[in-house]
Amino acid sequence: MFSFGIPKGAIEKTLSVKPNDARRIEKLITLYGKEGKGGVAAVFLEGLGGDGGTWYVPPEFYKEVREICDKHGVLLVMDEVITGFRLAMGGAQEYFGVNADITMLGKIVGHGYPSAGALGGRADIMAYLGAQAEGIDGKKQTMEKSVMSAGTMAGNTLTCAAAWKAIQLIEKTDAIRVAGKAATKICNGVTDIFQRACLPFFAYNFQSIIHMPMTAFFFVNMNRLDAMQQIDLRRKTLQDYQMLLALEGINSLQAMRYYTCLMHDNTEIYDETFKAFEAFCKKLTR
Repeated sequence: MFSFGIPKGAIEKTLSVKPNDARRIEKLITLYGKEGKGGVAAVFLEGLGGDGGTWYVPPEFYKEVREICDKHGVLLVMDEVITGFRLAMGGAQEYFGVNADITMLGKIVGHGYPSAGALGGRADIMAYLGAQAEGIDGKKQTMEKSVMSAGTMAGNTLTCAAAWKAIQLIEKTDAIRVAGKAATKICNGVTDIFQRACLPFFAYNFQSIIHMPMTAFFFVNMNRLDAMQQIDLRRKTLQDYQMLLALEGINSLQAMRYYTCLMHDNTEIYDETFKAFEAFCKKLTR
C-alpha cells in the first residue's frame, strides 16, 4: 500500500450539500459523527462558490463553516484554483477573512504552463506529505503513515521560478486592484450596452473575475419536468453567443466568464471591448 488515507469508493464517501446551507453541513457532520458512521474528515469549499462565483456565496457563510469545522474537529479545505491571486494576495480566504486548514491552488500558480501546482496547509497536515518511505515512528519500529505525492514532471523548475517571480510582481504592481478596477468598468459599460439594446443580460464581477450569465443554464430548477431540455437548449444558445462574440474579438470561457489582468486598464481596450459588445447586441436585435 503506497498511500495512507485514500479510501476506496471515494465518490460514494463524498457528501454533497446545496450552496450556502451551513445548517445542512453541520447536520451531516453530526449524523456521520455517530458511532459506526465513520465521521466527516473535511469540508471542501470553492472560493466564491461554485464555478468561481456563478453561485453567490454570502461572506458570512465561510465564517459559519469555519466555526462548524472547529466545533466538530473537521478540516476546512478551500479550492482557490480560480480565486488564488485574483481576489487578493491571500485569495478568497483573505477576501472573506477566513483561514482554511488546507488550500488548493493547483494550476493557477503556473497559469497553465507545465508543470507545477500548489497545495498548502497547516504544518501538522503537510507533514504527511513529507514522510514518504523513510518515515518511521518514534520507536523506530514501523513506518509512519504518509500520503504518496509524486509526479515525473512535478515541481518543474522553470515554472516554479516564473511563478515565484510573477507573485512578486503581482504584489509590486498592485495588479489585483488594477485588474479588478478594469473588470468593474467593463461590467458597468457592458451592462449599460445590454440595457440600451433592451436585452435581458447583465454583467457582474468579483475583482478581475467577470460573469455574464446570459442564458443562466446553471440556474435551471431541477424540479422542472423539462429541466434537462432547458439546460441543453440554454447551453447551445450560449455557444452561439460565444461564437458571435469571438467574431468580434472577444474570447470567453463558455461565453459566461471572463478574466481581466493588469493590461486591461487601458482606454483603447475599453473602447474596443464596448464596440465589440455593441456589435454583438446589434446582431441579436436585428
